[in-house]
Amino acid sequence: MAGHRRTRKPGTPTARRRHHENSRALLAEKLAATSDPVQRLAHGFDYARAAAARARRRDPGADVTVLEAALRALVGAGDQLIR
Repeated sequence: MAGHRRTRKPGTPTARRRHHENSRALLAEKLAATSDPVQRLAHGFDYARAAAARARRRDPGADVTVLEAALRALVGAGDQLIR
Protein backbone atom coordinates (compact mmCIF):
# COMPACT_ATOMS: atom_id res chain seq x y z
CA MET A 1 0.00 0.00 0.00
CA ALA A 2 1.20 3.46 -0.74
CA GLY A 3 2.18 5.28 2.40
CA HIS A 4 2.06 2.15 4.54
CA ARG A 5 5.07 1.89 6.80
CA ARG A 6 6.70 -1.45 7.27
CA THR A 7 6.53 -2.84 10.74
CA ARG A 8 8.42 -5.57 12.46
CA LYS A 9 7.67 -7.71 15.46
CA PRO A 10 8.67 -6.28 18.83
CA GLY A 11 12.08 -7.52 19.91
CA THR A 12 13.23 -8.28 16.37
CA PRO A 13 16.74 -6.90 15.85
CA THR A 14 17.17 -4.05 13.42
CA ALA A 15 18.73 -4.69 10.03
CA ARG A 16 21.94 -2.90 11.04
CA ARG A 17 22.46 -5.08 14.11
CA ARG A 18 21.60 -8.24 12.17
CA HIS A 19 24.06 -7.22 9.45
CA HIS A 20 26.84 -6.98 12.03
CA GLU A 21 25.86 -10.29 13.62
CA ASN A 22 25.78 -12.01 10.21
CA SER A 23 29.13 -10.54 9.19
CA ARG A 24 30.69 -11.58 12.49
CA ALA A 25 29.27 -15.12 12.16
CA LEU A 26 30.64 -15.41 8.62
CA LEU A 27 34.07 -14.29 9.85
CA ALA A 28 33.96 -16.88 12.63
CA GLU A 29 33.14 -19.60 10.06
CA LYS A 30 36.01 -18.54 7.82
CA LEU A 31 38.46 -18.44 10.73
CA ALA A 32 37.35 -21.87 11.90
CA ALA A 33 37.75 -23.30 8.40
CA THR A 34 41.45 -22.45 8.05
CA SER A 35 44.50 -22.82 10.21
CA ASP A 36 46.82 -20.90 7.87
CA PRO A 37 47.80 -17.74 9.80
CA VAL A 38 48.21 -15.61 6.66
CA GLN A 39 44.78 -16.63 5.35
CA ARG A 40 43.23 -15.92 8.78
CA LEU A 41 44.86 -12.48 8.70
CA ALA A 42 43.38 -11.87 5.24
CA HIS A 43 39.90 -12.78 6.52
CA GLY A 44 40.31 -10.42 9.46
CA PHE A 45 41.50 -7.65 7.14
CA ASP A 46 38.51 -8.14 4.84
CA TYR A 47 36.15 -7.93 7.83
CA ALA A 48 37.81 -4.73 9.10
CA ARG A 49 37.82 -3.17 5.63
CA ALA A 50 34.09 -3.86 5.19
CA ALA A 51 33.36 -2.45 8.65
CA ALA A 52 35.34 0.69 7.84
CA ALA A 53 33.36 1.17 4.63
CA ARG A 54 30.08 0.91 6.56
CA ALA A 55 31.36 3.31 9.23
CA ARG A 56 32.34 5.92 6.63
CA ARG A 57 28.83 5.88 5.19
CA ARG A 58 27.43 6.53 8.66
CA ASP A 59 29.94 9.13 9.89
CA PRO A 60 32.90 10.17 7.72
CA GLY A 61 36.06 10.38 9.77
CA ALA A 62 34.74 8.43 12.76
CA ASP A 63 36.90 5.42 12.00
CA VAL A 64 40.24 7.25 11.69
CA THR A 65 41.54 6.62 15.21
CA VAL A 66 40.52 2.96 15.21
CA LEU A 67 42.12 2.34 11.82
CA GLU A 68 45.30 4.16 12.85
CA ALA A 69 45.57 1.93 15.93
CA ALA A 70 45.02 -1.16 13.78
CA LEU A 71 47.65 0.03 11.33
CA ARG A 72 50.22 0.56 14.09
CA ALA A 73 49.47 -2.94 15.45
CA LEU A 74 49.82 -4.47 12.00
CA VAL A 75 53.13 -2.71 11.33
CA GLY A 76 54.35 -3.76 14.78
CA ALA A 77 53.45 -7.37 14.00
CA GLY A 78 55.35 -7.15 10.72
CA ASP A 79 58.39 -5.76 12.53
CA GLN A 80 58.30 -8.67 15.00
CA LEU A 81 58.05 -11.21 12.17
CA ILE A 82 61.01 -9.71 10.32
CA ARG A 83 63.31 -9.71 13.36
